[in-house]
Amino acid sequence: MNVAKGIGASAAILGASALLLRHSISRKWIDYRACQRDLDLNDKVYVITGGNTGLGYETAKDLAERGATVVIACRDMEKGFEAMESIMKATGNPDVECLELDLCSLASVREFVKTIQSHRQYSTIDGLILNAGVWVPPAETATSDDADESEPLASSPTKTQDGYEIHFGVNHLGHFFLANSLVENVKKSGDGRIVFVASSLLKSGKLNFEAYDHIYSARQIPPGEKKGFAPPAYCDSKLFNALTCKQLATILPPEVTTYSVCPGFCRSELGRHANLGMVKKMLATPIMRLIQRTTTQGAQNIVFCALEDKKNLKSGACYADGEISKKLAKHVDSFGIMGPKSVWSVSDMLVKDAAK
Repeated sequence: MNVAKGIGASAAILGASALLLRHSISRKWIDYRACQRDLDLNDKVYVITGGNTGLGYETAKDLAERGATVVIACRDMEKGFEAMESIMKATGNPDVECLELDLCSLASVREFVKTIQSHRQYSTIDGLILNAGVWVPPAETATSDDADESEPLASSPTKTQDGYEIHFGVNHLGHFFLANSLVENVKKSGDGRIVFVASSLLKSGKLNFEAYDHIYSARQIPPGEKKGFAPPAYCDSKLFNALTCKQLATILPPEVTTYSVCPGFCRSELGRHANLGMVKKMLATPIMRLIQRTTTQGAQNIVFCALEDKKNLKSGACYADGEISKKLAKHVDSFGIMGPKSVWSVSDMLVKDAAK
């Protein structure tokens, strides 16, 4: 009996400690669902890449609930139509459409832009939300949930259709091309904005346009240097998102603003192949549940940058939980003026070369 009481008391203490830890971690998280609910978005148009799942889906749903016209841009049209129908059913908003966009192909981006510009109702875009992304571990250590820890994840591509490193091509270059191609549509809004979904992992991102190792192949960790759980190329691509955002802010017309945003550490499909191995994943799951946000909670950061009054925002800045992130800004600013310019010029060159 005493043993049972002891176990019960220990469980109660652990449970209370877990709740306190969760509260301590989440106390600064923003929840924009109750903010500006009376804001009329009935005449607003938002385009969201990767809007069929995870953070993109929750963002699309939130905007649709507020009456906006929402375009879900995604590669998997079957899942896209399922998400579209789910959002329409949940919100009662019929103005939700799914259009095909494969960021792994610049030709697909070009076709998507043509489709948007051929639709009269999308001639004006109030918000372009660049959310879609990939996370592909190095092939030699990548694992799947059903595989032995040493088995490579052969199904994950490492190159785009144009021959670029997959993170660089999808997370950065495809979005760079899309944003530049739709600037005029966003400009017509008179109050439009472009939102890049970045990550706190950009702090581990590096920039090296002399080696070009992050453009055509994944950046490798030097021997002896500690490896993190995130692929270096993923971290680099999120840094490029923030640097592109910063450069855009200097060249966009005044009626168009741009922001990068960290949604926080979220439970999503993106990291399902994180390089941990099955046993480590099982051990880490209870802890992850305590410190991770749901995709609904993470999406509030994206919605904040999409809807918050521009008077309270700074174009080109990186936001986290409703304010400019000093930690992320420090790393982005460490590349000076030439960092954003270099990312811009190289990316612009690559896109123009692809069009020849």
